[in-house]
Amino acid sequence: MYATLLALHIAAGSIALISALGALLVAKGKTAHRRWGITYAIGMALIALTAWTMSALKPNPFLFAIGCFSAYLVASGYARAKNRSGKASTLDWTISGFGLATSLVMLGLGWMSTGTNHVVLFVFAGIAGALSVIEMLGLRRNKFKGAERIVSHMTHMMGGTIATVTAVAVVNIRSVQPGWLVWIAPSVMIAPIIIYWTIRLRRSK
Repeated sequence: MYATLLALHIAAGSIALISALGALLVAKGKTAHRRWGITYAIGMALIALTAWTMSALKPNPFLFAIGCFSAYLVASGYARAKNRSGKASTLDWTISGFGLATSLVMLGLGWMSTGTNHVVLFVFAGIAGALSVIEMLGLRRNKFKGAERIVSHMTHMMGGTIATVTAVAVVNIRSVQPGWLVWIAPSVMIAPIIIYWTIRLRRSK
């Protein structure tokens, strides 16, 4: 069963990466973009579900936490895409609360870990914590409408893409030392793209 889940996990990751690229290449807000986005969200949901199941079959708190991290990012990004009113819903608050809880869990696991996992968990805990707190502040002010809604959607969806690219890199790149560099490299490379689009979208208001 574990081998089947692993194969499904890898297939879902491939679907998510292809869909993320498709969503980036087509016109934003159009039918094609929405279809690519839905496919991407489904792929990411399967990634999280298989990660959680595998971590239950073979106890792996690290894999469980990474699954939660990915799930939070994509759920939040998808929620921004669906909620155009800017009015915070119960679902919005639940997702942001899940993100903050994930950050705290990863922080705790980081203190108990050593080596590569130690660094990775601290970095991802910081990202999840910062994004969820920013999200909560925005929800409180009903901020997520217009350009700010799109910025939040893009930031979280791209964050989910970073998590997927990271997983692919870690599985396939074994020669780079220290190992945590492989985990952090996708964040370092993709973050400037997120910053660029954030500035561009806010200037277009």
